[in-house]
Amino acid sequence: MASEFSREAYDENDARGKKAIRDFLDSKGIPTVVHEDYGPDIKALLEAFCEVEIKRGWEGEWPQNWGKVRIPARKKRLFKDGKRIIFFVLNNDCTKAFRVFSSDIKDEYLENIPNSWSPEGEMFYNIPKDVGVFMDIVV
Repeated sequence: MASEFSREAYDENDARGKKAIRDFLDSKGIPTVVHEDYGPDIKALLEAFCEVEIKRGWEGEWPQNWGKVRIPARKKRLFKDGKRIIFFVLNNDCTKAFRVFSSDIKDEYLENIPNSWSPEGEMFYNIPKDVGVFMDIVV
């Protein structure tokens, strides 16, 4: 059973807690607004950009023999200076996607991988599938 609302506890803690989180988010460059509507306390105003790639060889479900998802290393320029980028790698008919946040793309994933465009190899982030999320693109 939920405890009853305590005005005294609210008055003691609400403003103090909101200030601590807002100060923390502000220090990370994330502006906020107090959102008093009996819902969540704070609305974070995140600026994010999306980068989209289509993997033409991906038809239907993600192929079981493809262990990782590749994003060209040249895309690193997009998330320099702390820019928040959401990468979407789409299947050929644009009905499914792998989504990964730039904050989860690590240099340890970099590999030189030969391909049809560059037989001598090109640098890619070879990202383990569990770092991102596979999703259906439904409109």
